[in-house]
This record gives sequence, C-alpha cells and structure tokens, in this order.
Amino acid sequence: MESEAQSITELENARNLALQKYGRNVYNFGLLESWLKVLVSRAEISGHVSELPEILNRQSEAIRNKTMGQVIKQFVEKIDPDYVPLNKEPLEVKDLYISHTFNLEIDNDEFQEKKLILEAISKDRNELIHHFHERFKFDSIQNCQKAIKFLDLQREECWPYFEEIRNLLRVYGEGMKEVAEMMNSEQFLNAIVDAN
Repeated sequence: MESEAQSITELENARNLALQKYGRNVYNFGLLESWLKVLVSRAEISGHVSELPEILNRQSEAIRNKTMGQVIKQFVEKIDPDYVPLNKEPLEVKDLYISHTFNLEIDNDEFQEKKLILEAISKDRNELIHHFHERFKFDSIQNCQKAIKFLDLQREECWPYFEEIRNLLRVYGEGMKEVAEMMNSEQFLNAIVDAN
C-alpha cells in the first residue's frame, strides 16, 4: 500500500514539474511576443510632438491583437537591410515635427539567419501551445520525464534569442530616454530658436 501511495506521489510530482516547465515556456514566449510588439509599434514614429501620445497609442493598438507569427513577420520586415521606411512629411507644420526610425544594421546573411530563427521560434511556440498535449501524456513518470526534457531543451535553445530581443528593447528604451532628455534641454531649445 505504501509503495502504491509513493508511486502516485512520484507521478504527481513529475506531472507538476512538467506542468511548471510548460508554464515557464508559455510565459517566456508571451514575454517575447510582448517585447516584439513594443519594438514593432515603436520602430517608426512620425508626427507633431503634440500628437505623439495619440500616435503611439494608435500604433500600440494596431498591433495589440496580432498573433506572434504576424508580429514576427512585421519585425522581420523592419530589420530587413533592404527595408525603406515610409517618409511621412507633415502636410502642415503646427508645431515641432519628429520622425524616428529604429532599425538594425545587419548584412543580408545575418538578416536571413535572424529571420529563420524567429520563424522557428514562432513555430516552436505554436507547437507548444497547440500540439504539446497531443505529443506528451502525463500518465507515467517516464512520459513526464520526456516532457520535462523536451521543455528544458526548448527553453535552452530559445533563451539566447529571447535575451537578444530583450537587449534590443533595453537599448531602444535607453536611446529614447536620451532623445527625450536632449529635447528637454536648454541647448536643444536654443538651437530650435536659433534655426528660425
């Protein structure tokens, strides 16, 4: 009786560990998706300073409900070395007008590599969400261990690219902070007045 209870407890523990690792991977893919959405929604910003909050909100809303695959496709378009940003010049100048583009300086080979990796990550995410339960059953300790091994390997393979995107987002945020500080400086305001 004791060994049967012990077997049940061991199976429950293995099942719980597999589910924790599943949840970890789902969470990580969700983080990646949210980071990419920020980068895509902020990759190109053009408008009058007074309208920037509305523009940023509109761009965030436009991407909010996109799937990870759609977001990756848009991100890949933005980092393509041949991508030409839209030139949005104002029809009328009401106040200070800003145009900003965020891109990566990479050659075509590096671009192709990043594109393939991001497409593979999207495929891995979809497999995890939509087909993992078909592939792995939690009906034995051995099956739970196979699932755990798969999930750990998936995280290990994807994590360096998650870190790369997180670092891009950090660098972008730092750059935008510097721009905001510069625009609020006395030196910048004097240069604007002197230009007129």
